[in-house]
Amino acid sequence: MVAGYPNGDTGTNGTRGNIDMRSDTVTQPTTAMRTAMAEAEVGDDVFGDDPTVKRLEERVASMLGKEAGLFVASGLERAEEKR
Repeated sequence: MVAGYPNGDTGTNGTRGNIDMRSDTVTQPTTAMRTAMAEAEVGDDVFGDDPTVKRLEERVASMLGKEAGLFVASGLERAEEKR
């Protein structure tokens, strides 16, 4: 397997091939991914003003029947929240 996609598949259709998720330096973003990142609404999630994180937290809270949700980017952060 070549880094990212097997058999030289570029992964542009989003459905074929395996993606190697070991590191953000192994799988390289496609042009469409880079465009989406560049055009994304952004804000600081620590201060509660990242619209994407707010939508994710609200959606998951609703799906689970909870009052609110809290996004944490890593297992370590989750362990700290649990303390």
